[in-house]
Amino acid sequence: STEDIFYTQLKRWLASWSGAYYNSSIVWDGPTSIAASRFGTQFIEMSTYTGGRLQADAEECVNAMDSVRSIDWAVDGAFAWSYDFLNWETFKVIYQELSLNVSLCLVAVLVITTLLIGHPGCSGLVFICVLMTVIDILGCMWFWGLVIDSVSVIQTVIAIGLCVDYAAHVGHCFMTKAGTREERITACLADVGAAVLNGGVSTFLAVLLLSQSQSYVFRVLFQQFFLTVVLGLGHGMILLPVLLATFGPQCYASAEKHAVPVHEPKGSSELEAGVEIAEVGVNSNLKIEG
Repeated sequence: STEDIFYTQLKRWLASWSGAYYNSSIVWDGPTSIAASRFGTQFIEMSTYTGGRLQADAEECVNAMDSVRSIDWAVDGAFAWSYDFLNWETFKVIYQELSLNVSLCLVAVLVITTLLIGHPGCSGLVFICVLMTVIDILGCMWFWGLVIDSVSVIQTVIAIGLCVDYAAHVGHCFMTKAGTREERITACLADVGAAVLNGGVSTFLAVLLLSQSQSYVFRVLFQQFFLTVVLGLGHGMILLPVLLATFGPQCYASAEKHAVPVHEPKGSSELEAGVEIAEVGVNSNLKIEG
């Protein structure tokens, strides 16, 4: 019969070199009965070369995974699965994880700087600089073609902890100086400016050799460290001093109390009197001879 011919030809094909790969995909329930079988499909190519690296289109991958999973296979317990789904699951949650972790870090920065600096106005200006630094880092990543993946997300979170250091020291030192805003920010930068700059430069030098690496992880690490140092120092030592000189709050009461008063120089009349006294003293030692 036709059925007998089908099973005979099927077994012959499974025994050949071209069909041997599918032997494990069929479970026989007898010479002419199949208990179960499986079949596989293949996704079309969804990757492109970007910067010399094969980069998957995250949005297309997630859409493909979700569409396959939404199919009703009419079999209890049946579901679609692929090794690629291990990476595509990361694409699906990475933006949510980035937003969540960056938001939590920024909230922690605001709370801790407020407690340690002791003034919400000054800590608010520090927070603005940190927030703008993170936004600028993400913007430069887009211009450089860096994608949002597990490597860049981890480094973005680390960047928050680094760039807050460049702004918090300046803000705290500003609160310890007395005088006008301009005088306080000038004294502040003279006091801690060199230390903050040295900290940023030393961080950059520590990762400089990673710029020559061929590893994707190390190259992204260097690029984001570079952005963190440059943008962090720029916001902490250029933007923040301008904000403090314009909107900076009053200094600590202890700083105002221990401020050294500045004595005004003597007037011209006092100087002239001193000169006249000196002249009289000199002339009194002169002897007049007839």
